[in-house]
Amino acid sequence: MPRTYEKLDRQKRELLSGLYALYEQKLYRVAFSILRNTAQAEDAVQEAFLKVIPYLSCFGKPEDDKTRCMMVNAVRQTAIDQYRKNKRVKYSPEEEAESSSETAEMLPADSAENREYIRQILAEMSEQDREIIRFRCFYELSYCEISAILEISEEAAKKRFQRARDTFRKKTGGTGHEG
Repeated sequence: MPRTYEKLDRQKRELLSGLYALYEQKLYRVAFSILRNTAQAEDAVQEAFLKVIPYLSCFGKPEDDKTRCMMVNAVRQTAIDQYRKNKRVKYSPEEEAESSSETAEMLPADSAENREYIRQILAEMSEQDREIIRFRCFYELSYCEISAILEISEEAAKKRFQRARDTFRKKTGGTGHEG
């Protein structure tokens, strides 16, 4: 970061410093809520600040809502990327289905046979449905976080998940917890 920081003009350095002073702790909390690891959350915040440097000219004042949203989205995306990387390193695809609380509610993933069945059903679903189920069930993201990632309203995220869950249940013959 020092070399990149040195290349910025004075105005952009001041903006970046202001952003850091204002948002560093908030962004850390967002990253930590996804990663549950202090060091990785700190790294995600630093990487997010590096990612926004090319876009500093698009930012208004550090306190603006648009600026706050851009910073939160940058750190959220960075943390989710790291989370996915962690999952690929720590878990095999079979174990991914096992970690899901809401998928377990829809269909128990306690056996290799059930995990394979879940993977087959997900493969038959649309990419949009698979994505929302992964965000909500596998990555355990809140509707608020999902809405920010997909750039839709929180209500739209909830509705999309409900529809995807209903599709999943139809494909399994209504297996799982209703309601």
